[in-house]
Amino acid sequence: TTPIALTDTLVFEPEVYSLDEAIAEAQIARPDIQALRLHVAMTDKIYHVQKRWNYPYLSLFGNYNFQAQTSNDLIPSGDSFIKSFGLGLSLTFPIFDGLENRGKVAQAQADLSAAQYTLKRLENVVALAINELHDQLGAEEKNLRSQQATVGMAEEAYRLALVRFTNGLSTNLELEDAELALTSSRLNYSEAVYRYMVAKKRFEYAMGH
Repeated sequence: TTPIALTDTLVFEPEVYSLDEAIAEAQIARPDIQALRLHVAMTDKIYHVQKRWNYPYLSLFGNYNFQAQTSNDLIPSGDSFIKSFGLGLSLTFPIFDGLENRGKVAQAQADLSAAQYTLKRLENVVALAINELHDQLGAEEKNLRSQQATVGMAEEAYRLALVRFTNGLSTNLELEDAELALTSSRLNYSEAVYRYMVAKKRFEYAMGH
């Protein structure tokens, strides 16, 4: 009982996609690949930060003190303050930490390698999927064009059958057979357009659209 209103039509709109460009676009646009790249960048930063602890650490520090002495006045005079200033350098050598940082570096490096492997694997999976969907899209387009040609032949056959029937050269059954063949070919063409549109949307989704 629910009324159905069509918001689109089955119209064949051919698109030409370059396989290499589609794969390159997917490597940039897909959010799952973007997330893994951020993860790789993060683990790379952690690895390099952890690795730096194996090297000497030089730091510069300084301080400036402004200290008031005991006074009975509510606001001490300027002569009641003592000023001091200090500046220094600190050089730390990681001589031995029980191999603790070496283990942390190895763990960070393993995490980085795992993240890079996961990213590369996903990129390969996406490239393979796009390649397969590109082939599927091409096959659906070929099938659609074949059905389009079939519709043209069925329309011509129906036109000839109608002329023959009008001139009394054929029976009503022959005309109905030609009309049925035309209807079937148009239905097959609509199904081919639908399959093409589905394959097109899947291909675009795999690209990150």
